[in-house]
Amino acid sequence: MPIEPQTYWDFETAKAANLSVNGPCENDGRGCIPQILNTLQGAYTDDDTDIEFVTIHALMEHGLDLTYPQIAAYWQKYVHITVNGSDALWFANRVARENMDAGMLPPATGSKQNNEFWWTIDPQLVNELWSVIYPGMLRKAVRRATWGAHITSDGWGTHPTRFYAALYSAAFFTTDVQKLYAIGFAHVPKRSPFRRALADVRRWHKDHPDDWRTVWQSIKTLYGRYPADDCGEIPWNCAVSAMINGALGAMAFLYGEGDFKKTVGIAIAAGFDCDNQAATLAGLLGVMHGGSSIPRDLTHEIAGNSWAEPFNNKYVNQRRPPLDPEFTNSEIVDMVLSLTERAIHAHGGEDLGDAYRFKVPLILT
Repeated sequence: MPIEPQTYWDFETAKAANLSVNGPCENDGRGCIPQILNTLQGAYTDDDTDIEFVTIHALMEHGLDLTYPQIAAYWQKYVHITVNGSDALWFANRVARENMDAGMLPPATGSKQNNEFWWTIDPQLVNELWSVIYPGMLRKAVRRATWGAHITSDGWGTHPTRFYAALYSAAFFTTDVQKLYAIGFAHVPKRSPFRRALADVRRWHKDHPDDWRTVWQSIKTLYGRYPADDCGEIPWNCAVSAMINGALGAMAFLYGEGDFKKTVGIAIAAGFDCDNQAATLAGLLGVMHGGSSIPRDLTHEIAGNSWAEPFNNKYVNQRRPPLDPEFTNSEIVDMVLSLTERAIHAHGGEDLGDAYRFKVPLILT
């Protein structure tokens, strides 16, 4: 039964309370995040950042018109299936990488014919980057995010990526949750089953404005195995479907009402592949309200630390060698900003010194 968490447990505190979570830390780091942050004294590689980390470097070398052969070459050099004997790639991402080794290029690497996991969550959590590069440029952001989604996925498996790409791009200009939801909805193909799921979530939210748990049950019942024959022979695989996770993320966005902890808390409590939609929504709330709006106990005051900057201004690259093993977060931000500046200029924008001026869709004004 999903609950909105009042206490966040890691391996050590859960053990002291006679609870069981993944662990010990040396075997499964998912229950030991504060300890790992403390050991590394900064943020570190995970599947919500490490693909885009590689994409940034590809864009810095090749520019905004990055092609499929160019990104495939970067994947083959930096996106490893295993690192130091541990898995570092899963589901659609893994099969796409294996397809590249077999000589395929995107989008064939993500097609239904070549990738048995074309329907999984993978692309919606590794393509938010495009919307930060194209703020307010909704069509371009969605187009490029969809381009990225087809590296690993196909059909409706790419449609949640479109939804979240539109949300991110629009969030630079509006913080209205309902307006953002409508913008994202409009960028999902009309005949898409994911568009139907989004319509259901919005209707159920209207019917139960204070009861996300009832809506969670409705989503699980209708979309928990959608469609049944797309989960393969392992029922658990349905837990990583783009459909159920995309819909639960949409639910958490509506019920979170723009509040960071409430939104992320509901996303985590909703279960399934919950760390991924929680990460996507955390980034979205950061865009909406600015990084300074993220609670300090999630960015500065961690595991007894009191860092002067978020995550000690450090990103440890554990999974994507031979890229450098350590960056400052500021360096990564500066790379993204330089790409955004190029995109704005290409869009006909002006650099005003302390701001930029460029045209955005009327819906954002």
